[in-house]
Amino acid sequence: MIRHNMKGMDAASKLLMSNKAVARDALNFVLRNSGYTVLEGSMQLRNPEAIAKLPGLKNLYKKISNDVVWELDVTNGGPPVSLLAAFENQSYPSRIMPMRGLLSTTVRMLAWRQETEDAHKARREFSSYDERLDGVMEGDTPTPVLPATVYFGQKPWPGKACLHGMMKLPEGLRGHFADCPSNLLSFRDMSPEELELLPVGALRCVAKCIRYADEPTALRHEWETDPSFQLVDTMPDAAYDVVAIAARIDLRKTQKEENTMQKKMSTFEKVFREEGREIGREEGRAEGLAEGEAKGRAEGEAKGRAEGRDNTVLEFIQGKRDYHVPDIQIHEELLKFFKLDDATAKRYMETNLAKA
Repeated sequence: MIRHNMKGMDAASKLLMSNKAVARDALNFVLRNSGYTVLEGSMQLRNPEAIAKLPGLKNLYKKISNDVVWELDVTNGGPPVSLLAAFENQSYPSRIMPMRGLLSTTVRMLAWRQETEDAHKARREFSSYDERLDGVMEGDTPTPVLPATVYFGQKPWPGKACLHGMMKLPEGLRGHFADCPSNLLSFRDMSPEELELLPVGALRCVAKCIRYADEPTALRHEWETDPSFQLVDTMPDAAYDVVAIAARIDLRKTQKEENTMQKKMSTFEKVFREEGREIGREEGRAEGLAEGEAKGRAEGEAKGRAEGRDNTVLEFIQGKRDYHVPDIQIHEELLKFFKLDDATAKRYMETNLAKA
């Protein structure tokens, strides 16, 4: 069942990264060079807003709250290591993400210190002024926080991957200053080789749909060869929503309505963006060649492009309305993204309503 009440990528991505299998695959990819992997069965979803209830942290945390937080263990074959994975989901590129990661980590350290102090006070365990001043005792250790940024947008990510990268520090000084890697997963910027390192499953399918959203030929190849796309029926609802919003492709609709791979790809491409140019060129070229003359080819291509554009604009409007985007906002986006004039945009919106 399609979630027509989704409020955009923020809501969809939170649901996606709240899925245990998807979050596990993302973290294993982040940790791929460390020798550590997530310990199966250890993952527990935490309430990211819980620390905002602590006195003194509420106002600060509102400005730097995380989208999804998991508590889990990782192992390299030895004793497990407990940590918190704090996900920040982005639909737009952020130039200050490492700084935001450092601030959210700092707040979680402050929360740990406050909770530890409260527990010791309640049990009357402090035996010295120094312990009461610090709020912790020997043997108390905070849980490490692993910030991770997952980028679902289409623009290249311009920000630096770590705090040191944001600052103008000579190499010899960097070891003396705090750093905070953003552990970025930017699907749009991943190389084909990096995409293949993602585990087979929903995360890899989402990543490839976003990466190849403007390359129908490449996406067709992935659809036909990557086993992740053969698991469409088993993916969480949020994976469909993220793909539909990011690349305007509804995998669930494709899977339900079409039975053969060829038909699936036909439906898949019809809702592609780029104003129907790819589909329009192919339809126009076929019609023009059939007429057997240069004039026929030119007219056929023009007709194909027009039909492709019509289909794309109408699909765009329907997709926005499915997610309850106000008509006035849809109208503005038609003017901006499709370069339509006011009258043409209104005509498309009326046509969409009539078809519905």
